[in-house]
Amino acid sequence: MTFQVLAQADRSRILLLPQSGSKTLFEGYLRLKEMPQGPRVFKFLVKKDGQTERFLPPEDALRMLRRAQAIYLVRGDMQLEQRFIELLESYQLQYRFVQVCNHCLGERLVTYVEADAITYKGRRICENCAAAELLREADFRKLSRPAKAHLARILKERRNLDDVVGLLSLQRLEPELTRFDTIPASQEEPTLPLSSIALPPPLMQLLQRRLTKLLPVQSRSIKAGLLEGRHQLVVSATATGKSLVGEMAGVKNLLEGRGKLLFLVPLVALANQKFDQLSAYRELGFQTSIRVGVSRIRLGKGRKIPQSLDADIISGTYEGIDQVIRSKKSLGRVGTVVIDEVHM
Repeated sequence: MTFQVLAQADRSRILLLPQSGSKTLFEGYLRLKEMPQGPRVFKFLVKKDGQTERFLPPEDALRMLRRAQAIYLVRGDMQLEQRFIELLESYQLQYRFVQVCNHCLGERLVTYVEADAITYKGRRICENCAAAELLREADFRKLSRPAKAHLARILKERRNLDDVVGLLSLQRLEPELTRFDTIPASQEEPTLPLSSIALPPPLMQLLQRRLTKLLPVQSRSIKAGLLEGRHQLVVSATATGKSLVGEMAGVKNLLEGRGKLLFLVPLVALANQKFDQLSAYRELGFQTSIRVGVSRIRLGKGRKIPQSLDADIISGTYEGIDQVIRSKKSLGRVGTVVIDEVHM
């Protein structure tokens, strides 16, 4: 089994870690003194199991270095390091510099790292130590599991723990670090004439009073199977026609007997607004109601608040519908659920 010694100039003394294979046998510390012939070993302290300490004769340190099949040096204090090199060369002992994980070395463990290892505070550390340090920072800030996984991916690509930790403290917000995903650019979808899509005649006639052709996001949704009952997540800028996508699917299902339309929004103001807009479908014989909580609805003096769960179209907030479900009231047969204006 290979016997080797790892050494590092540490402040006023030299750290020695003799190893048999991958096992560290003990910690050794050398103190040097200047002699006419150059630096020589003055004191040799040995610590085993992190507790027992005893001084050994300086000659024992030299015998150990001579017996070693390899002497590895880790960068440390430059002046003391140079004196130790002079000592080795005076005894014609061969050595070479290596890179190890400084976090492991602080625990008196030896983990060799390559030139492309992760850097932290100007030094290289192994991936296990980097991941543990990042996890401590993430736990301190109470980050979720997906957020931790995303930071781990950034660390693996960036290879710099300082950059990733800097994200958590908002010290640096480089696009290359904060970008979660990239959506390739695409050409603008050609718009479809309203008359070219398969809508029930009553709905078609009602919509033709408002428009003659669909907007790009609406056209793309139609092509992706909106009217064939496909589930969809529609992401687009404000005022690009997302709400009509939900209305077309919901009212079509109503006309074809597939169940009522449930239109959910996050805010009471939006629920009131959608209630007014969806009430236009009473021309098709559909009743519209609103569920947000009686005390928070403002329809004007003398107006009755329609809150029936038997309505064909229900405009409601998440909390309002959640209250209905928790009270075990029946919404009836729901054919379409539209979640509009999702707030993350």
